[in-house]
Amino acid sequence: MKVFILCYLSGNELEDIRVCIDFETAMKFLEKNLFIEPEWLFTESVTRLGFSRIDFLKSMSGTMINALLLRSDLLARQESLLGEKAFTLQNLIDDLYQNIFNDLTSGKTMSDFDRIQQNECLNSLLTILKKTDEAKSPEIMMYYNTMLTKISENSKIGALKATDSMTKNHLFSMVDVIQFWFTGDKKNILSSLN
Repeated sequence: MKVFILCYLSGNELEDIRVCIDFETAMKFLEKNLFIEPEWLFTESVTRLGFSRIDFLKSMSGTMINALLLRSDLLARQESLLGEKAFTLQNLIDDLYQNIFNDLTSGKTMSDFDRIQQNECLNSLLTILKKTDEAKSPEIMMYYNTMLTKISENSKIGALKATDSMTKNHLFSMVDVIQFWFTGDKKNILSSLN
């Protein structure tokens, strides 16, 4: 059994729920409630509050993905304390990739929700990398940089196969943002179109 410490957002402060649940239960919850579009949330009472569907999806995805990624230091510590029982940073990265980026190479048309989740995850990764002290956390930097490389490589494959312009542009823009992250050279922006 793997252990996962679930995080949640309370007001504006990230708090840890120091409740350990097994890995399978945690991932089933996230797959059911985060990684698919929550149509059940878009009731008339929610939309009357003034939230557009797109804004709500961005907020929900960004909040949940940030809550998960911001605890990478905790996952690294858990791994050293719990060994094989721990839910590791690699487990988190693998699960995020599987649930958010797995269809990149297919060339299939992506929904608004898929594009939003991918953008929010990419933004969260880049924000965390900007704030991470490489000297203190080189392994965290390596995990995330490896994930970025995989996203970029697979986005380019998918963009070349995509037949609709929204999906193609979305995938090429992720390639360009990641290339810019690695090189810092603005000339790389839109270079993937060549």
